Amino acid sequence: MEGGVGRRMEGAGKAVGGWVGRRMEGAGKAVGGDCGRMALMAASANLHCIAYGDPEQNRAPKPFVDAYNNFLSSSRDKCRNRKVNESRLAEDLEQTWEVLAEPIQTVMRIYGIPEPYEKLKELTRGQAVTKDNMQQIINGLDIPEEVRSKLSKLTPHSYTGPAEDLARDIMKWVDLESGFQIK
Repeated sequence: MEGGVGRRMEGAGKAVGGWVGRRMEGAGKAVGGDCGRMALMAASANLHCIAYGDPEQNRAPKPFVDAYNNFLSSSRDKCRNRKVNESRLAEDLEQTWEVLAEPIQTVMRIYGIPEPYEKLKELTRGQAVTKDNMQQIINGLDIPEEVRSKLSKLTPHSYTGPAEDLARDIMKWVDLESGFQIK
């Protein structure tokens, strides 16, 4: 990956990954750990799709496959018996507009807007992060209208992008007994 893209992707979706990890339930306890990391991997892939487009390139490349073989092997059993509390997930998500900070910051970086994290922090300091103030931030950005339109359509519920398709497609590369494979 070029320049800081890898570092940006590494941080991508931490809020989403942590949030999903907290919402998974197993044996009556909130579960994070490997299940949360798996959610983070999906969120990172999603951010890359939003920021750089070209969903055809968002298939599991060999370096990804190699890097996560061991992780998948050690994680699959831990996540098999988890149950998602869907009503709590939807309720919490509706109040979590800050998950959109990551794609907004990434777009700001792509279009050369300096200090995107600091600007978002300044614009949201001392107030709840809501749909209205996220839309005000997006409308105030010096970015192409097409990109502004895409960002404006994002909601905490819709910020999954191609994650659902990517999750379904993972079976093209994953054998749950032996890990990742390129077929």
